[in-house]
Amino acid sequence: MIYKMGKQLEKFKKRLKETHKYMWIYDFEYLLDIEYGALNSFLSKSKITIKKNEEELKKKMNEWNSKRKGHENLTDSFEMFETEIIEIGQFSSLLFNSFFIMSYSIFEHHFFEVSNYCQKEEEKNISVKEMKGNGIEKCKIFIKKEIGIDLRSVETHWEIITKYQKIRNSITHNYGILNQKDAKNKSLKEFILNNQYIDYDSKSRTVSINSIIFITEFTDLIKEYFSKLYYEVISQKKQ
Repeated sequence: MIYKMGKQLEKFKKRLKETHKYMWIYDFEYLLDIEYGALNSFLSKSKITIKKNEEELKKKMNEWNSKRKGHENLTDSFEMFETEIIEIGQFSSLLFNSFFIMSYSIFEHHFFEVSNYCQKEEEKNISVKEMKGNGIEKCKIFIKKEIGIDLRSVETHWEIITKYQKIRNSITHNYGILNQKDAKNKSLKEFILNNQYIDYDSKSRTVSINSIIFITEFTDLIKEYFSKLYYEVISQKKQ
């Protein structure tokens, strides 16, 4: 009798686990929304600060130009405020680059967390860290090969993400200078040249983010990628 009850309990546990499998995966979407929401909120506030500083500088330069009329011997406005002009320009660039790196780090960390969650759900002995490749590539391989998810529906998203990845790598590891291989990558070059939110110097192979919109477009892309990924995990694991 006890043995029979034990077997029934095991079957019940198995059915319960199958019913609730991956039930918490959408919590990751909520957490990502919070993190990117906070990041984008700070970016918006920073944008207001930058604009305010630019307007104040412009006002000072106009006032100086008015004072300079009839006194041609006085230094022109650019020379007079050269340090401030350079500082504001550098501040914007540093801010955009830093927050893009941060947004990418959130994405990478999130992908590893999702992969670890899937590993537990499938009770896999092998972990995402044991996969070949670097960073996010490990996660993609793990989800595809070990978890068994067909990722064709998000392949277009992935192709764009890898372009952002190359730009991020150049900023993080080489002061924004693309390596020769990436600079010759036709698809990447088209992406950069067609993106109005990136400045590119072909001679030095240097990329520089010139707008907050570059970062918000990236975070929107990542959120959409994960939303589709979660859907694929749920739908394919129910089959």
